[in-house]
Formats: sequence, C-alpha cells, structure tokens
Amino acid sequence: MEGEKITYIYVLKNPFSNEIFYIGKTIQHDRRLRDHIQDARLDRYSTPEMRKYIRDILALGSKPRFEVVYTVKPDQKWWDVERDFIREYRKKYKLFNVCDGGFGGASYNRLSEKGMLKLQKRFSKAVLCYDAKTGEFIQEYISAREAARQLNLFSNQVTQVCKGKFAHTGGFIFRYKKKYAKNKIAPAKGRGKKILQYDLNGNLLREWPNPYQVKKELKIHDTSVLRCCKGEQKTSYGFVWKFA
Repeated sequence: MEGEKITYIYVLKNPFSNEIFYIGKTIQHDRRLRDHIQDARLDRYSTPEMRKYIRDILALGSKPRFEVVYTVKPDQKWWDVERDFIREYRKKYKLFNVCDGGFGGASYNRLSEKGMLKLQKRFSKAVLCYDAKTGEFIQEYISAREAARQLNLFSNQVTQVCKGKFAHTGGFIFRYKKKYAKNKIAPAKGRGKKILQYDLNGNLLREWPNPYQVKKELKIHDTSVLRCCKGEQKTSYGFVWKFA
C-alpha cells in the first residue's frame, strides 16, 4: 500500500569475529545502529549483557556491524519473519535476544498486531506532544519511544522532557498524559536562547538563534551542544559552543 512504512529485519555483528549477536526489526534502518549504541552508553533497554557487549566493542575503537538481511513483504507479518530468523540464527550463534521474536516476549508471537498494540498501551505511559514555540497541543502518542520513533527523535530526550529535566526537544514539548490535558500549555522557556559556534582556534563561525536550529540544519545531537554551552564538556562535533 502506498505510504505504508517498510519493515526490515536486521542483524548486529561483532566487527572482529563477524559473529551475529542480535536480530531485530526496524522501519528506520539508517538510525537503528545509532540507537543501539546510545542505549548501551546510557545503560538502558535491551539486556545488561548486550549493553556491556556493545560497550566492549566501542572501547576497542570500533562499533557493531549493522546489516539488513530481509525486507518484510506487505503480505507478511513482521513478527513471524523476525521469529523465523531468530530461530535459524540461534542454531549457529549465541544471540542476546531474550525472546523468540515479536513485540517483546515469546507469548506476544501469538498475538495479532491489534493485540500487541493493546499491550503496548497497557504497559507504556502515554505522552502528549505540544509545539514548543506556541504551546499548542499537537498529538498523543502511546509512549515516549513511539513519539521518538515517529518524530525521528531520541526516546531518552522525550522522556527527559516529560520529566521536566529538559524544556523541549526537536521543537516539541512532551508531557505524560496522566498529569496533563490536551489543552494549550505554556511555551518552552529559553527556546530563543542564542548560541555561538567557534572553531577550535577560537574564531567565531556563526551565531545560531537556538539549539533546535543547530540540530535541524547540521543534523547533530543538540544535547551535546548544550552540554558544551554549559561548560560540561569542552567541545562538541569538533567545535566550541557558547551561549551568546
């Protein structure tokens, strides 16, 4: 169907031994490896063993190899395809997958897509999305991770905004549905705070209107830039950043 998102089955490989250690599915294969690496560094999601395994690879100056092994056809259910791949690769490799495929546990493989969505709604905190500039309500998502997936953001940043630790991310404000209504809220403070970009020799390169514009135009992680502005790190992406 036109406009329908394509699902891919992928593998993660040890770059030194070429052994497969994880099988997964994604609709954003261009950023999935980056998510795995970030999760390992932040010590979240997956299993402690897999997170340590990835960190050990990173410590050796490399990173896991990401390979798409199958594109799910429109008439196929991705969780069935993923399960088949996991079953086959388990025969040869030691995988870190904790279940046999599907939504998040072996029992989920017997559920329909509608049934899995109900379970996700049951065990996740719904979040509300607002425009950071105007405070206008935009959309409700079943979880912070789903909001991040659809808006091409980092799920940990969405969660931090929900908790009030970040003012906004990606031009949006997020709040947990349980505590807020779908009404207009106060715009994010500090959205217009200007940022100065310098090269490593201290030469001013550009003045930016706000962190979001830096992220949008340069396609980099604005949290790292902000840490540099706050003096928590010296450089970010090869530049020095300061608040104007």
